[in-house]
Amino acid sequence: MTRRPRPSRDDAVGALLQQSGRTGQHVGLRRAFVQRGKAGHSRPGVLGELVRRHDDRALDLYLLLKAKASGGEWNVHLPAAVWARCLGLDETRGRAAVSKAWQRLERLELVARARSGRMADVRLLHEEADGTVYEPPAGTRRDPYFKIPFAYWLSPDRYYRTLDLPAKAMLLVALSLKDDAELPLVRVPDWYGLSEDTAGRGLKELERRGLVSVRVAYTPAPLTVTGYHEHRHIRVDSEFRNGGLL
Repeated sequence: MTRRPRPSRDDAVGALLQQSGRTGQHVGLRRAFVQRGKAGHSRPGVLGELVRRHDDRALDLYLLLKAKASGGEWNVHLPAAVWARCLGLDETRGRAAVSKAWQRLERLELVARARSGRMADVRLLHEEADGTVYEPPAGTRRDPYFKIPFAYWLSPDRYYRTLDLPAKAMLLVALSLKDDAELPLVRVPDWYGLSEDTAGRGLKELERRGLVSVRVAYTPAPLTVTGYHEHRHIRVDSEFRNGGLL
C-alpha cells in the first residue's frame, strides 16, 4: 500500500516561494516596517510592536505573505492548513492559531481579510501600518526598501525557523541599514522600538551564525567617565550581502 505523502514545513515554504513566481530570489520590504520617518525624525515601525508582544508567529506569517503576494491585488488565498504547515503547526489544530495570527496582523493594519469560498483571502496593506492600500515601493529616498533574500527561508540553515525573535528582528534592522552603518544600541529603543537587551542579544546571535559582523571603533571623549565614545558599525555578511537598503 502506497503511503500518503506528508510534506514538511520546509517543503511547504519552499513550494510557496516557488509558486510566488519571483525571479529576483528576494522579497522587498519597506524600511517603514522597521523604522518610520526620515533621518533625524525617525520613530519605530510596527516591527517593534510585534517584538514587544513576542509575536514571532505573526511575524513569520507576515513575511511569508510578503513572499507569496507578488502582484495583482497583492493578495493570497490558501487553505488555513497550508499556512499552519508553513508555520510548523499541526495542520488541523493549527488552523485556529493561524486565524488568530491573521487577526493580530489585521489589527495592526498590515493586512486586510475577506472570504474566498471556504478560504481566507488575505491582502497586503502598506508597511506604514496605517491601513492604506499596498503598492510596490519606489526605491526612492522618500520610499526606501530593502531585500530579504530567499536564503532566509531556503538556506540549509533555514534561518526562518532557527533564529529566535530578537535575531530575526535585528536581521531586518541590519538589512534596512546601509553597509557598515553605525548603530548605537542606546538609540535602538527610540529608533526601532526594541530594548537594548533585545537588540544586543539579537546581534550576538547573528554574529554567532555568521550573518552580520559588528565593527567597534572608539573616539576620544576626555570629559566622559570612560574617556571615549564607542561606535558600533553593522555589516551584513554571507548570502545576505545582496540585501540592503534601496
